[in-house]
Amino acid sequence: MKIRHLEVFLTLETSATLSSAAERMHMTQSAMSHWLSDLEALVGTRLVKRDRRISLTKAGETFRLLALRVLGDVARTKEELQAIVGSAPEMLRVGSTSAGAAGIVSQAVVAFQKEHPDAVIRLEEGSLATLIDGLEKRRLDLFVGTLDGQVHKPGLDHVVLKEETLVPIVRRDHPLTKVHEPHWADLAEYPWIMPLKNTLVRTILEGVMLEHGRADLHPHVETVSFLATEVILGKTDYVAITSGTLARRLADFSSLRALPLQHGHLPQGIVWRRGDKSRTADSFIAMLLALPV
Repeated sequence: MKIRHLEVFLTLETSATLSSAAERMHMTQSAMSHWLSDLEALVGTRLVKRDRRISLTKAGETFRLLALRVLGDVARTKEELQAIVGSAPEMLRVGSTSAGAAGIVSQAVVAFQKEHPDAVIRLEEGSLATLIDGLEKRRLDLFVGTLDGQVHKPGLDHVVLKEETLVPIVRRDHPLTKVHEPHWADLAEYPWIMPLKNTLVRTILEGVMLEHGRADLHPHVETVSFLATEVILGKTDYVAITSGTLARRLADFSSLRALPLQHGHLPQGIVWRRGDKSRTADSFIAMLLALPV
């Protein structure tokens, strides 16, 4: 079996039909069908259900995961070998939530690049689900940020670095900033920007509002983008929530202000693939663990 088999199979898996896959690979549909039959003969089982829309068999799903793992290993090995011979810089791909990127990740990047000035760190922000998927598919080397039950998936290891609190934030001249002692229930009188449904932060927020008799709270905007949140808050009376660390940073350079409320214990940590860390990833993890909490 060749690397090309894996690349073509993943193209096929992300296409709706054999004809669309063939078009993407600059092949005829007949050639694509023949290639697939040869691959299935090679592995000894059917990988694809040939209905109106193609879908994977159980064996095909297993083969998909294998293809992702192998191609990810090949790409990372190439990067490491190029770094060793000096033809390419060290590369580290880190996924993080907005709170993580603004706090521990940014601190670690600065410290790490003082010791590894030629290293390239590629940061990707997003939801935990998206980034854990990227970690499993070897698009990322590490995840750093808010942890929930998804980090207990088979094949992943993690460590908790610290716990964060959740703090509501608004624009500096928001009506709530003029309330001497605001309560959580007061926040429900304003429209909200919330994290995505079923995320840990969203679950904690909904629990807090339920405790304060406001189970009717619903978002006007749902997003994982802090930039979008910051822009919307600055122009409206909306309310949002973020980590205590990010809220403190906002007080220094932003038009936003944290309200004098906090809640929850939000674990922040590192996630990696079990038994599958590069030397660069190990060094970055050591840097994170050495940071003051």
